[in-house]
Order: sequence, then structure tokens, then C-alpha cells
Amino acid sequence: MLKDKRQKGKVIYKIWDIVVVVILAVLADCNEWEEIEDYAKEEKDFLKNFLKLTGNIPSAKTYERVISLIDVKS
Repeated sequence: MLKDKRQKGKVIYKIWDIVVVVILAVLADCNEWEEIEDYAKEEKDFLKNFLKLTGNIPSAKTYERVISLIDVKS
């Protein structure tokens, strides 16, 4: 179970969208946060087939920050 620990009123991007994009980008051999952002921008039309992508594509810093909030022990 994935819990979103971000402040509800400040959330622009869905956590599920971020996690799925990161997983797909890593599978596509992206190893840096900037590469993940670039992947999301390049594959936006494909990603929109199954993700909401509210707020458009997050920045590399947003991907890094949100992923770092995930508690891997839960």
C-alpha cells in the first residue's frame, strides 16, 4: 500500500502518476531525475493513455522529492 504523506492542499501531481512514470523511465534505462523528466515529456501522449497527469509533467526535483518520501519499509 502506498501512502501519500504530502500536504493535501499543496499536491498538484498524483503520487501514482509519479511512481508509474519513474518505474517506466527506469525500465527505459533512465538513471537520473532529469532523464526521468525528459522521458515523461517525450512519452506524454503515451502516458496519458493510462495516467491522469494532472498538473502536466513534474520537474526532476519533484520526482526526486516525492520518491524520497515513500517509506520502503511499509
